[in-house]
Amino acid sequence: MKIKELFKGKIVTFSNFLSALRVILLPFIGYTLYMEKTSSLLSFRYYALIILVVMISTDFLDGYIARKFNQVSKLGQFLDPIADKIATNSLGILLIFYREYPIWVVILCFIRDLHGFVGSALLYKYRNVQASPNMPGKFVIFTLAIAAFIYILNPVYSILGISLHAWSIGIIFFFIIYSTTLYWKTYFKVYFGQIS
Repeated sequence: MKIKELFKGKIVTFSNFLSALRVILLPFIGYTLYMEKTSSLLSFRYYALIILVVMISTDFLDGYIARKFNQVSKLGQFLDPIADKIATNSLGILLIFYREYPIWVVILCFIRDLHGFVGSALLYKYRNVQASPNMPGKFVIFTLAIAAFIYILNPVYSILGISLHAWSIGIIFFFIIYSTTLYWKTYFKVYFGQIS
């Protein structure tokens, strides 16, 4: 299948708009985090949380709406995970600057996404297979969203003496390793013809 075939059929749909909205909202959440830091007004923290909730909601709604209203398209199936990757990595970078988010988590996520992109591109080009996210991969996105929420809200609570910040990072690490292992296992099986 050629790349240009992604743009055949349905392109302008509400579900595709929701996918793109995750990326469109990034400058706005960056602005609210910047304004909170420079003005010390807590209201900007809550604005950032509202924007984050909207971003998270689009990730759940785009696929549902596409299926419910027959808006499923090749472009949408490609755009959704790309929007996830851009949104999560960019948000991670913003949190490094404004919330002391661990830089190694962003680097690990970027490496995971790069491996996933290369693996998907090879399958798409040479095996005519469009890779789809696995459930642990979806959990990575979900846990990244929860961690972003925790880091923006910045609570002081802990569980078993471990901060919510540290818990969220530990869960992210587990799902990144687990999902990446499953992705590459599938990629190798499909690429080398063990399964179709």
